Parts: sequence; C-alpha cells; structure tokens
Amino acid sequence: MTDRELQSTANPELNPADNLLGYAEAAAQLGVAIGTLYAWVCQKRVPHYRISSRCVRFSRAELTRWIASRAVDVAGTKAS
Repeated sequence: MTDRELQSTANPELNPADNLLGYAEAAAQLGVAIGTLYAWVCQKRVPHYRISSRCVRFSRAELTRWIASRAVDVAGTKAS
C-alpha cells in the first residue's frame, strides 16, 4: 500500500493537517463573510492557528465545537 493510500484510509483524527481550512472554507462553514472572519481572527474571537505572520488556518472540528458552544435555546439557557 502506498503512502497516499494509507493517508486516504487513515482516521482523520490522526491526521489533523487534512482538517485544516483556509479563510474561504472556514467562512463558508460558519456562514459568515470572509471579512467578518478576518475581524474575528484579529479580535481573537474564533479558534485559529497562526502558521506564520500571514498564514492562518482553522480546524474544522474546533469550529464545529465553537459554534455548538454558542447555541442558545428559546428559554435563554444553553442548548446541549
């Protein structure tokens, strides 16, 4: 089996680089404009990884958890 085949069958939790998103993909997942996401990164409001001074990446799983943690039910308490 080649390295490429091993990567495609590997558990995604074991290969976090495959789950890193750029600004466009992360903004689409969150349902916000890219400009909004840039502002949130600058304000450190959204979980992200600064790979270098100009390279920022987002974990798909962390964004999903981040959104879920902000869910509010109709009564005003957090939804589970």
